[in-house]
Amino acid sequence: MTILAAILSESEAMTFTRHAAGTRDATSGLYVPGSTSTLSAQVSLQPLSMREVQLLPEGIRQKAAWKLYTGTALQIADPTANALADQFTKNGKVYEITSLGEWDTHGDYNKYVAFKVEQ
Repeated sequence: MTILAAILSESEAMTFTRHAAGTRDATSGLYVPGSTSTLSAQVSLQPLSMREVQLLPEGIRQKAAWKLYTGTALQIADPTANALADQFTKNGKVYEITSLGEWDTHGDYNKYVAFKVEQ
């Protein structure tokens, strides 16, 4: 069994909201969000370990966070391309993908970290 197959054996289907790149309004200079679409993926959703929490910068250690393992490419924010990060909802709270760890050499899957969006 591959690592990805093992991960997906304990996974759940999740729906992500993907935001197309936005633009800047020429007149006002304000950001105009791009259109949204949905993406379904099988992910293993797990809480961060205490060690992972301790490695976070101070000020965000108390934020609700998850780590996700999946073979599906998710999008993190890219300010240079005006692209927002993928988001998902868990227990009525919205989370945003904030970081990516590529594990191609260990089984062709990715590890992502998502934080609760403050509203």
